[in-house]
Amino acid sequence: LPVTGKGIDLPRITLTLPLINQARNVLFLVSGREKQTALKQIFEEGTKCTLPAARIRPPKGKLTWILDASAFPQAHSFSSFRGV
Repeated sequence: LPVTGKGIDLPRITLTLPLINQARNVLFLVSGREKQTALKQIFEEGTKCTLPAARIRPPKGKLTWILDASAFPQAHSFSSFRGV
């Protein structure tokens, strides 16, 4: 869906959750400590998390998270992110 934002004359395309979940590969690239709360919620609550990013689970694709240390400093305490 092409959309023009308020005050911005740049066209953009909106991708819905069902469309993203049909992808073969989905990559989240997350940086910055301001993302810590959301990431902690996503990884600890799993399927119970209501954040949109937690609803990205491509059933036939691969989901990859690339996080910097400031965004997710507790990553060392997770042995695996599978199932997230």
